[in-house]
Amino acid sequence: MIEGVIHRNRPLASIAVGWRSGVQEIVALIDTGFTGELKLSKEKASELGLILTHTEHIHLADDSKIDMPASLASVSMEGLKTQLVS
Repeated sequence: MIEGVIHRNRPLASIAVGWRSGVQEIVALIDTGFTGELKLSKEKASELGLILTHTEHIHLADDSKIDMPASLASVSMEGLKTQLVS
């Protein structure tokens, strides 16, 4: 079970994201349709020193599709570590 809080009707949980510039704790909005991908702002990706490595084809809620730049990062949530695309 993921522990977090509900703030303004939004589920939030703490995760640790790290790469070359270190590790940061981030409060993340948890999507009930979570598929294993983490999305970060350009500013947060820059702070972590993430390097763009490829593009990901993203399907949006309005049924449109776009290509977004992507990187690799180490992520820990609830003590479980994995490497995800951001």
